[in-house]
Formats: sequence, C-alpha cells, structure tokens
Amino acid sequence: MSRNKLSVKDFYDSLAADYDAEQDAANFRFVREPEKELIRDFFEKEQFTDSSILEIGAGTGRFSLLFAAACKSYTAVDLSPAMLQQLTQKAEKAHITNITTIEGDFLQTPIPGTFDYIVSFTAIEYILDKKALFRKMAQLLKPGGKLFITTTHKTFIRFWGCFGNYFRQHIFMNMYSKREVKKLLQNNGLKPLLIEDYVLKRFPFKGILLAIHAQKD
Repeated sequence: MSRNKLSVKDFYDSLAADYDAEQDAANFRFVREPEKELIRDFFEKEQFTDSSILEIGAGTGRFSLLFAAACKSYTAVDLSPAMLQQLTQKAEKAHITNITTIEGDFLQTPIPGTFDYIVSFTAIEYILDKKALFRKMAQLLKPGGKLFITTTHKTFIRFWGCFGNYFRQHIFMNMYSKREVKKLLQNNGLKPLLIEDYVLKRFPFKGILLAIHAQKD
C-alpha cells in the first residue's frame, strides 16, 4: 500500500467517530450545504427503485442511507474500516438491510457485478490515478448507467487545495478541471450531462466544488 493510501486510511480511521459532527460544523458548512443541495437535486430527479448503486469512498455514509433506502441494492466501498463501521451502525439503526460494504482501495479491490449508478461525494480526489479511476468506473457501469460525483475543483486556490490540506491531513489530493473531466469521461465512453463548479464562485476564480453527471453510452 502506498504512503498516500496509508495516510488516507489512518487519517480517516482516527477521525471516524467524530467525522459527521466535524462536517456539520460551521467551518465546513459553507461547502457541505451546497453539496447537500446538489445531491438532493440529483436524487429527486432519478428513479432508483429497481437500481443497483455503487458508492466510492462512502465513509460514514453521509448520503448512503438516503440512496440505499430508495434502491434495490447498495454497495459502499471505502479504504477505512472505522468509517465503514460507522456506516454499518447507521444502517442497522435505520433498519436498512440492502447495503454491502467493501473495505479496500477502489482501484485494487475487485468489485463484483455492474451497476445502474455510481456515486461519490468529495472522495475521488484521494485516488491518485485519474485515468485508472475513470476507466474502472466506466467498466462497472451498465450500458445506460449514470455517474454522479462531487469533488474538488482544480483551479480555485490551488495552494489551499493541495498544501493547506496537506498540513491538516498530510495527504496530497488530486483536483480536477472541467476540461480534464470532460476528456476523462469521453475517453471512457461516458457522455457528460453536467460538469459545473460551485461554492465561492467569484470571477476570476472557479468554484471549489465540482459536480459531475454523466451517462454510459
């Protein structure tokens, strides 16, 4: 396991018990509230009743239960066993029984089956190999399947996105531009439906949160 993977796992293992409270705190709310609105908008526009959903970097399941309660089967992948334990406890408390958790690195861990939807919420930035990530997501989507992702935007305050995060977590993140995402999608047979930046979007800067919605040909 690479140093970055170990750092991500160790950091989130240590934070798992307090993660949800931290994300709801005021210093994160300016990002998390708009993200919730984007996710809720996507959720309300889709029909999940007979669908299978894969979530990459599910963590404590901040949004997992919302989707799992609406679909046929839900697979949650995360590098941190402590974060997945929090998700499992939430699901048990909510009597949601259709969630399968998979602990491991998304690129290295076999994921059985294919899916109607793949979702990921501010998580793919920790996966270093962008080409391999989009290739595997495309492989795991059924024909006509849809992808919905939120992640960090590349062009807004690069210093804080890379180095500021490093001082807190000792982890460097991959960030994305809209042009780069479009190319990664199209190179893997995924039709872009939405690629847009949000949050603190003020000229000449781009927003710090990037939303990606695409469909497999």
